[in-house]
Amino acid sequence: MEKENPASTEALTRGISLSVLTMFSLLIFTFYTFSGGIERTFQSMSTTWSMCGPLQLDPSMATLTDSFYNGGFMCGRITGSVLAGVVRPSSMVIISVLGVATASLLLILIGSVHYAGLYLCVALIGFFVSWQFGALFSWSAKRVDVTGNISPIFFLGCGVGSLASPPIAGLLFTTDPQYVLILVFSIAIGQVALAAGLWGMDRKGMFDR
Repeated sequence: MEKENPASTEALTRGISLSVLTMFSLLIFTFYTFSGGIERTFQSMSTTWSMCGPLQLDPSMATLTDSFYNGGFMCGRITGSVLAGVVRPSSMVIISVLGVATASLLLILIGSVHYAGLYLCVALIGFFVSWQFGALFSWSAKRVDVTGNISPIFFLGCGVGSLASPPIAGLLFTTDPQYVLILVFSIAIGQVALAAGLWGMDRKGMFDR
């Protein structure tokens, strides 16, 4: 007897076609790759960029960049935990991606001009990016079986982004420090596009069972 494909069986039992599940998995994996990439870029490059970039901050002020990012991230996690009980996951995802995209654009415009703009923008990016993992996971859990064969994609995506972004950011930094900020903004715009794609799939009823 021919064996059934586990992924196909899982998709059918949930009432979702395998093609939809595959498209969903690709979008989710890429989104989490971008999210992990943004996190690791700031964790690995913020102090270096502050010291060796256009602002040329002294070491004590440069290390504050990392502190502001991590402080924003921590505040975002706490705030996100509270808001998760009253705000829909889809709304949190939208606010998060738009917040990161806006803050990364402001980082390019004012982060290179004054250290106050740098601190503000990195704190905002840390704040909004901290929502992404939990909010999109909750959104996904309402539409597909996140405990089945696709469960690893959330963590694999973050892992790939975390591994790939530091060397890419470092290479860009040696060419021009501003390229690191452009990289983050480009990734953030990619996240907006991916979130729009997932929203479009949901609006079309592709997850309806």
